[in-house]
Amino acid sequence: MFSTNHNTNRTNDLIKAFTLILIAFSTHLHAQQKIVIDDAMALSYPYSAVLLKSDKLKINYIKEDFGVTCSVSVEWDESHVETTSQSVRYNKFKVLPLKACLPKTEAWKVLKQLK
Repeated sequence: MFSTNHNTNRTNDLIKAFTLILIAFSTHLHAQQKIVIDDAMALSYPYSAVLLKSDKLKINYIKEDFGVTCSVSVEWDESHVETTSQSVRYNKFKVLPLKACLPKTEAWKVLKQLK
């Protein structure tokens, strides 16, 4: 059973992680567009763990006629990894950009490197 303090700390960590991702995300946009993640708690494991364990996470993307081509860059300690580009529908990207650009199998691989 978790204490209220533990849950509050976890929530604060998730809020900090999402703030960092949104800052990195918004500073990388070419046309000064901003995409807001509506439900921060919608990110399940392993995505939440990747966010919490990384020092910096950036979503790199280019909007195209058919949707979005994107990849994810993760930095921790002295290490860095960038995932392969994904082509996704814009609606999927707009709702949860991290999940759209980082397939779950890739998220697990990144998480293993973060441990």
